[in-house]
Amino acid sequence: MAQIQNPAKGFQFNILIAGVNPFCVQNVKQPDWGFEKDTHGDSNYKVNTAGMLDIGTLTIEKIVDGSAPGLDTWLWNKMRLIQNSITGGGLLPSEYKELIIIQQLAANNIVPLQTWTWEGCFPLKINGVEFSRMKSENTIHSIEFSVDRPLP
Repeated sequence: MAQIQNPAKGFQFNILIAGVNPFCVQNVKQPDWGFEKDTHGDSNYKVNTAGMLDIGTLTIEKIVDGSAPGLDTWLWNKMRLIQNSITGGGLLPSEYKELIIIQQLAANNIVPLQTWTWEGCFPLKINGVEFSRMKSENTIHSIEFSVDRPLP
């Protein structure tokens, strides 16, 4: 008799970044990827070939409460180091780019079902910072990361 398996849930993600405690998020939007199209001429017709790889942004949303101690401090410090608005300078890319590992977790929230690794990542934008005396949720709703490339 065939055993019916439960489908993988799409809301259990663990995020690993060097220098930050692993934390969980409810939503991950993986970067879109595609190629630029190069067109060349060959006698009387055009030939299209793949150009450079074009990778979009990685977005993580809805950080699980209590799972990311120190994340907000790390993020703001990292953003200030990338480009310092007071001094007008910043770190070299080799000093601020990180490796980000995303793990989709099983229902037990321990066993990774699938892993994606992205290289050359840095925070590009922090979205939804809102302070309210009447709310208990995280102040950072989502973070967008620039990504250089995926690792196999």
